Amino acid sequence: MNSEIKVYEKKPEDFFPKVEVAATYVSLNGKLLLLELAPKKQEAGAWGVPAGKLEVDEMPVKGAQRELFEETGIDKDIEDFQSLGALYIRKPDLDYTYHLFSLNLNTQYPVCLSPEHSSYKWVSPAEARNLPLMNGANQALDVYYDRHED
Repeated sequence: MNSEIKVYEKKPEDFFPKVEVAATYVSLNGKLLLLELAPKKQEAGAWGVPAGKLEVDEMPVKGAQRELFEETGIDKDIEDFQSLGALYIRKPDLDYTYHLFSLNLNTQYPVCLSPEHSSYKWVSPAEARNLPLMNGANQALDVYYDRHED
């Protein structure tokens, strides 16, 4: 874990988010979809779930749905997304709220990557831990596995 990033399950009193992010943890047959960041991206080569910043006045679940489609081509109804709450992320120059959603698939969809990503994998929890994950992703995975239902 990068010591410059802190992940909180409870919102700290001195927390003033400048950004909100929505992330979707997509599972199929016990495996999780992870995307590898493209070479020109910050944290290039690191793995994470489909996620991105919310647009102005966008509801978190709509942002999760939009980002999933933009990054993977997977288009699912908003009712299929289950909220897992939020985490509060602190970087040296930025506080942001990280909304977690789970999406359980019962059939495989084709994954069409956006230019932001160079590769994807369906991985078990153990396989996920052996990949170079984005900063804060291990803590977020812990929360996902603790809160989601199959």
